[in-house]
Amino acid sequence: YRAMHRPHRSEQVRRALRVYCAAALVWLLMGLFTVAHAGPKWETIAREGGIRVLQKERPGSDIPKVKGIGIVKANLVDVLAVIDDVPGRTKWAHDCTDSRELEKSSPFERVLYHRSAVTWPVSDRDVVVRVKVDANYVAQRVKVSYRTARKYPFSKVSGVVRMPRLDGYFLIEAVGESRTRVSYLVDADPGGLLPEWLVAMTAKDVPLKTLKNLRKRVRRTKSSGKYKKFVDYWQPRFFPPVEKADTSS
Repeated sequence: YRAMHRPHRSEQVRRALRVYCAAALVWLLMGLFTVAHAGPKWETIAREGGIRVLQKERPGSDIPKVKGIGIVKANLVDVLAVIDDVPGRTKWAHDCTDSRELEKSSPFERVLYHRSAVTWPVSDRDVVVRVKVDANYVAQRVKVSYRTARKYPFSKVSGVVRMPRLDGYFLIEAVGESRTRVSYLVDADPGGLLPEWLVAMTAKDVPLKTLKNLRKRVRRTKSSGKYKKFVDYWQPRFFPPVEKADTSS
């Protein structure tokens, strides 16, 4: 009786194969789903002077997102003071020829105009951006984000191409009282047609040279005391003075 109702061995093998194939198909589909939704990844394109430059392809665009990361040997507030000086950005932001504050609603929200020189024969680019500052005093971290203000009423400049998009941020993080990590991200659409060699050169040069120049500018302004008032105001918020213990008793 048992022999009559026991599945044949070949049937058992077929069932096992069907289960195995079904499981393999599920794992394959899961893998394809993961790959399809993983999206582009950051790729290192340069390392120089302790600065790392990365890029990530942007779907639907020939212009990648770019990011530079490096250490500035200075206090977080000294770095922030340089970045906060809007007109002073022409001294260190790569290829920046004009930087103006158009509107300021608070120390944490502004509207800025930025113009960049571009290699001849390509026309200069400019843009109006809204800037927002998020400060975390406890974590000793500041994020200065900027996004294109497309509808802001600012007249176009003759001979200069208005950029459709310029988004990104400076992330400033204390890694010690005299060391600051700065991450600089740029997600731009410069508008118009640009040669591939210029796109490749800009992807590397903008974050790399901007961070190199920022280091130099911080060193100079710190030694000259140019932003002493700014530093004296913000320093205690990020680095509260430590009260000395009373040892008189």
